[in-house]
Amino acid sequence: MKWKLSRLLTLSLMAASVITGCGLVTPDPADEDLRVKLKVAATLTKEALDRAQTYTPAAEPTFRATVRPTASPTATPLPPTVTMEPTLSPTATLTPTIAHLEVPGEPGQKLASYLTDISSIFNAAEGYTYGDTYLVNRYERPFEESTMTYVGHLDIIYTELKHDSPWLYFVIHLQGSLPEEGDARYGIEFDLDEDGRGEYFLSASLPRDKGWTTDGVLVYEDLNGDVGGTYPVFPDVSSGERDGYEEVVFEQGRGPDPDLAWVRRDPEHARRVQIALKETLIKDPGYLWSIWAQGGESKPAFADYNDHWSLEEVGLPLPGHPLYPIKNLALVDSTCRSWYGFQPDVIRPGMCQRSNAASGWKVCLSYKVSGLTTINQCDALCLDACPRLPGMSEKMEYQCKRCSTE
Repeated sequence: MKWKLSRLLTLSLMAASVITGCGLVTPDPADEDLRVKLKVAATLTKEALDRAQTYTPAAEPTFRATVRPTASPTATPLPPTVTMEPTLSPTATLTPTIAHLEVPGEPGQKLASYLTDISSIFNAAEGYTYGDTYLVNRYERPFEESTMTYVGHLDIIYTELKHDSPWLYFVIHLQGSLPEEGDARYGIEFDLDEDGRGEYFLSASLPRDKGWTTDGVLVYEDLNGDVGGTYPVFPDVSSGERDGYEEVVFEQGRGPDPDLAWVRRDPEHARRVQIALKETLIKDPGYLWSIWAQGGESKPAFADYNDHWSLEEVGLPLPGHPLYPIKNLALVDSTCRSWYGFQPDVIRPGMCQRSNAASGWKVCLSYKVSGLTTINQCDALCLDACPRLPGMSEKMEYQCKRCSTE
């Protein structure tokens, strides 16, 4: 607007210099046409000067997405101007920084508890393995769906539990080296009252480096006690719809305690993952624990898996079997449940074998697939007594058989 006003005044003064005869132009009085043009120019110049003297500029407009100049009510309307459309920079979404007060240290040397698991590398080239027990929700499936391609960094072989208050350290030994990146997750399931039903589940994504981080770490809780259905560990469909571990109590540093759970690559070993958890989460003096490794998205809401998927839907890792190969429950490895803080008097389904158990009962499942095909699967665990089992159904029938660890 200021530019237009300045130009208008300039043109007016130029016209005025012609009319007032500043020695630049001396018109011929006989040229009637020129005299008419000069009169018109004089009239226009006077109107322009009057307009410049009476025009009051509007106040500077408030900045908005579209800025339009506002003329004074007393001003002569000006020609329309071009609308300015300024480019606005998008406002960045600010993520609050999480302040950590306690960071885990080194696990130390003292072993508080441990567990072992089968390695699938020995028969991986042939696309099969042993130790997969759908019957008790324990899986040995570090293979891709259908192709049975072996994935070593999901194959658990050993786990150490070390306690250095206030931290519980879990050092997970894997058959293969950790990749630089990927969608693997490593988990810990806690059964606090030895009934086979987990109460907490910790899930940690593949850590990027060797420093402790809460990134990708989540802790779930089962508030309504429906993990495992009516018969924890065993496959059953008697409880209807269930939501498993439905409550998130810690999410990557967000929660009542921002320092609750951490993960890192083992600084000294390329085939190990370390997880640190504050002992304050588990107030029970003794509990059962197991380890999970899984590719892709973890599904805590589906616990237990053998309640969510049928045996036909998950398949089996045994070549020549009617249900070979594994299907939608692929890239999963899990362990038996070890104990910490107590010595169990009775071995229950899902637990690791106690070394001093001599004889007892093992659980077997007869599963009808289709037609006359029946699959029989027995758990290798030798229990002190035959547990409470689901009743017979159209597809499944359970029974206990005598066993011995000798």
